[in-house]
Amino acid sequence: MARVESTAKSKKASIVMLYTVHASDDAEQFDNLNEVAQFSIDQYDLENKTKSDFKLFTVDDKDNPQHAQKVLKKIVEDEKPIAIVGPLYSNVALGLKDFINESQIPMVSIFATHNDLTKNSAFMFRICASNRRLVKSMADYLIPEVQKHGLSVTTFKDVSDDYSTDLADTFRINISGAKINTNEILFRGLSGIERLKDINAKLWRPTKKDVLFLPTRDIVAGKIITAMESEPYMVAAIDTVNFLGLMKKIKSQKTHIKLVTTSQWLPGKSEFSKKIEAAYQKRFRKAMNITSALTFDATYAVVAAHYRAQSKTVPLAVALRDASKVTGVTGLILIGQDGERVFSDQFLKEEFIE
Repeated sequence: MARVESTAKSKKASIVMLYTVHASDDAEQFDNLNEVAQFSIDQYDLENKTKSDFKLFTVDDKDNPQHAQKVLKKIVEDEKPIAIVGPLYSNVALGLKDFINESQIPMVSIFATHNDLTKNSAFMFRICASNRRLVKSMADYLIPEVQKHGLSVTTFKDVSDDYSTDLADTFRINISGAKINTNEILFRGLSGIERLKDINAKLWRPTKKDVLFLPTRDIVAGKIITAMESEPYMVAAIDTVNFLGLMKKIKSQKTHIKLVTTSQWLPGKSEFSKKIEAAYQKRFRKAMNITSALTFDATYAVVAAHYRAQSKTVPLAVALRDASKVTGVTGLILIGQDGERVFSDQFLKEEFIE
């Protein structure tokens, strides 16, 4: 893929890295995305013979849009950043949408996949795919599998989480009309799972004729699986980050469950990805994961657009959607006029929880 070439010297600018630094459960952990962003900038300079001088600010949104806005407001007033890279979660991104539109600072989401994220906004972007795209891939896989083996699909919908409700509602739309047995279980957060244990004992004893679709965050999906007293035919989930690692920490009993998940990136998929992965391994002494890959690409896209904006004397929000193609770890980065990534590679991964 053609990459953006530039030898212009960047004016010092600030970029805010917005993400949940400490997850809601000790078993769920994320990389330091501020370090990943600096790594991305360094790699951009290496690839494009530039010498960038960006100042990075880390904002821990605490998975709370109100807290995130309070902290962001002060940084915006004091530093006037050119962009915000993040957040991880859809509820934070959606909760900040009005603030972003008012501030007119481009926000490039890392992992917020809610369908309405970029709707009616000139300043909301995302490097990941939308729920609409991801869920369609899963539905296209599950429908023939369920019909072939005479299975039933049970969807767990966390009504306290915008991300979960959007995924579940999109899935229901995608399977409407298909001749399959479906059931939707509603609950509110982790405490809601505990209540379900008390009111629906049969739910926790699935058979080999049951598919569990878990459109939830990893930690919630993990708690659901550990509550099961028997093994279903399959567990399906959307773009899990560290689900298997999580399960190893919180599930002690023997099990052997087929897990099918969507994924927006497979390591080693391209020569560019292999090169960046190797550099990442050398620098951080660990393998790159999906959040790091998407953070790398979001930062890379912002830096490339910043150079184009300087060259063309246009706002960064305009440069981000100017149809320029940039090669990223997760594939071609091309953002459309609607703020959505035009091409988002999607894969289905089959693994086992064991």
